This record gives sequence, C-alpha cells and structure tokens, in this order.
Amino acid sequence: MLLIVVFLISVYGYIRYYSRYDDTFAIASFCGMLISYCCILGLWMKTKDKTVGQKLLNLMAVVPFFLIFFGVFNLASQYKENQLVKNGVQVVATVIGFKTSHTRRSVYHYAVFDYSCGQKRYLQKVSNEDDFYRLNDTLQLICSANDPEIFKILTVKHLYNKTVYHITYK
Repeated sequence: MLLIVVFLISVYGYIRYYSRYDDTFAIASFCGMLISYCCILGLWMKTKDKTVGQKLLNLMAVVPFFLIFFGVFNLASQYKENQLVKNGVQVVATVIGFKTSHTRRSVYHYAVFDYSCGQKRYLQKVSNEDDFYRLNDTLQLICSANDPEIFKILTVKHLYNKTVYHITYK
C-alpha cells in the first residue's frame, strides 16, 4: 500500500512541477514513479514455481508501465493547457542569458529569460539548440496567474541590424 501512495504522490509531483525552471523536483518525482512502479511490479511478479502462462502474464505486466507513463505525460500537458486557458495573462519577457547543461553523451543549450507577473519576477529557460534566441530578444508570453512558472511563448521579436523580426507561434 505504501508503494502505491508513493507512486501517486510522485505522479502528482511530476504533473504539478514539471514546468519549473529548477526541474529537480520533477526529476525526483519521475524517479519516484519509476522506482515505486518497478517495486510494485517486482512484488507482484515474485512467485514460486512459475508456469509458462505465469511467466507470460508477468511479461505482459510491463505493458501498463508504458501506458501509465504516457498517461502521466499527457496529464501534465493537459494541466499546463488548462492553466493557460483558465488563468492566462500576457506578459513580456526578455532573454537575459544562456545556460548549458551537460550529460554523459549530450550537451543542451538553453536561453534564459525573465518576466514579471503580479509583484514577482520569474526566471525560465527554453531550448536554444539552434541558437534561435539572442541576448535581449523580447518574448511575448502567456502565463498562468495562479502558477506563473507555467508559460507558453506567443511571439519573439529579434533585433538584428536595427530591423525587428516578429515571429508568431501557433
């Protein structure tokens, strides 16, 4: 029962906090989901004297794993969209710098921008693998008034050689 509670809390944590600038909690929640599911599956599969049918049934128990995680990612996306539709406010952000993240096999590049919502300033990052964003670019965002770290970029204004390029996302 404890493993099921840990799994459900991890699902909630991932759905609620996946869009934060500091993604440590979302990563921890994802790991909690994965570990608790594997433990639940391991306890369920632990039987003596397995027949061929039981072994096949245990192998098929992995299929819900993929369905559950697909569902969680879908719920996280729906949560973000619902927050933006119900509580969305438009704000202006400015690219203030860049961040690089290294893993064993890859390097990820991000543009870091800040914006204000209410009386508080927020810092966020967006993938910048193709060097699309430049320093001091202006971004038009929609963010949730209830949870301003949930955002969507609407437009980007680049300033190259005193010419403003206006790109709109759908």
